[in-house]
Amino acid sequence: MLRSRRGGLTLTELLVVMVVIAVVAGLVAPSFTGFFPGLKVQKAADELVAVLSKARTDAALTQHRYRLCVQVSDPPAYWLAYERDPLGEPGVFQRVAGAWGEPQALPEDVTLEALEGALEDVDAGPRYYEFRPDGTATAGAFTVAHPKAEGVTIRIDGATARVEMEKL
Repeated sequence: MLRSRRGGLTLTELLVVMVVIAVVAGLVAPSFTGFFPGLKVQKAADELVAVLSKARTDAALTQHRYRLCVQVSDPPAYWLAYERDPLGEPGVFQRVAGAWGEPQALPEDVTLEALEGALEDVDAGPRYYEFRPDGTATAGAFTVAHPKAEGVTIRIDGATARVEMEKL
């Protein structure tokens, strides 16, 4: 009498598959630990480029100077400010209303480094990059970095106020 085999896997086959999955997971897991810090750096850099682009556009549209203010101390953060009344109160800046003007903290372990060209407020305020209504800006560059990932450098062209990003 012949017995027909029913579909399915034996316990031995299941154990072999589980061992193979465990070995592959053990080999792949270390490569993912470097992947997530890189995503944090890229996300922070993308957000900073968006804020810089907004400052450039708003300066041209409103005929007011805009600043990306940068706090490098713990925790590192940034926000937008604008010159409220350039004719009545020149040089008086206030934060932009809404989320753009609120300090945006960088993700954990992400830092801003080498703030080239950043200006400093005379009242010991934050460092900043300024965008002017005539389409120019403070020329400079800074790096968004993480100890376990490649950094991203953001450059501001002073003559055109264009913002560019490059991976290190």
